[in-house]
Order: sequence, then C-alpha cells, then structure tokens
Amino acid sequence: MDNLGDIDVDSDALERILAKWEDQSKESIISELCEDFREAELDVIRQRFFDVSVTVLTEKCDSQFGPIAQRNKDQIPCSLKLIRRKDKDTKLRNICGDIYDLHVYVYGIRDGYPKSVLGTTSFIPDLKVASNVQNQDVVTSANAIIELKRQLREMSAKQSECEKDLADFKKKHDSEISKLKKDISLLEDIVQSLLFRVNCTMGFQRKPMTVPKGK
Repeated sequence: MDNLGDIDVDSDALERILAKWEDQSKESIISELCEDFREAELDVIRQRFFDVSVTVLTEKCDSQFGPIAQRNKDQIPCSLKLIRRKDKDTKLRNICGDIYDLHVYVYGIRDGYPKSVLGTTSFIPDLKVASNVQNQDVVTSANAIIELKRQLREMSAKQSECEKDLADFKKKHDSEISKLKKDISLLEDIVQSLLFRVNCTMGFQRKPMTVPKGK
C-alpha cells in the first residue's frame, strides 16, 4: 500500500492494471480501474500522475528550450491544472482515462503530453517529437522496469512464505521439545517416588538408591 495524501492506495494492483497497456485496449484498462478503485482513490492517483507528468514536461522543456530566462513566452508552460471532471455519468471513466493517458506519458510510452487532461487555461509549448527509435528505447526500458517490479513482488512473496514456514516449523518443534521436557520431568518424579517407597519398604540403612536427574 502507498499513502497518497490521506488515502491508502493498492499500488501493486494499480501497476498490474496499467502494465497491461501493451496487450489490452485503453477502454479495457479504464474499465478495470473503475471496478477496482473508489473515486476518492482515483482522484489521488490522477493527481499523483499529474504531478509527475509536470516534472517530466518541465525537464523536456528545459532540455529543448534551455533556461526559462532565455525563452520566448510560447516556450514556457503556464497555469498547468487538471481539468475538472463534472459529468456524473462519465466522471469516473474520464478520470480513469486521464490516469491512463498520464501513465503512458510519464513512462515514455507516448511522447506528446496529453492535453486532454488539462484545464482550459493551461498552456504547454510545442515540443519536438522524439524519433521512433528513441520512443522504442523508452518503451523497452519501461517494460523492463515493470517486469523487474513483477519479479521483485514475486520474490518478496516467496521470502515471506519461507519466513512463515520457518516460524511455523520452529513453533511446532519448540512445542514438541517443551512437551518432551515435561514428560521427562514427570517420569523422573515418578521414578524417584517409586525408589523412595522401595527404600522405605526395605528399610535400607545405607544411602538410598537414587536416579540422577536428566539434563
């Protein structure tokens, strides 16, 4: 779980859904997001992706246009804000659509900034589109990251399972050892009691027989 604002979001589930962009349609992924997350969760997810997208856009503008002081006005992003989704019937799907569009931009799967997620007063400069080779390199890197995260989740789950099995094994054998110690102690007491009775019955004058205590 990740805490985005004051809301806990299942980041693993989110990643699993968004990682399907190559095999499933945008509409299919939007439907999964709508089914698996509440509106409050989707709002903070969208805001988080938007914040990251602005950072990515800023870095691209810096790389292409240089320092802000040396730029023309039409080379500076301005008033970047998320569009307000109001329509009750389409609001949830539109928010999920924004999440999808921002995700593919942030991960470099799509090169152009998704202007559809921006409010009417927002402005972003026209940027040169990267070559297909550059785009493919970014997509390959993004896929590699997603795959590594999947492997990491699997390894973490396996580690947790092994730790649980080890704890269960130790708990079981600790219990068995404890029972054996109690049984041994009980038998020693019984043997000592029987020896005492035998000694008393036979009236031994010499030192009575004893059985050494077990360790």
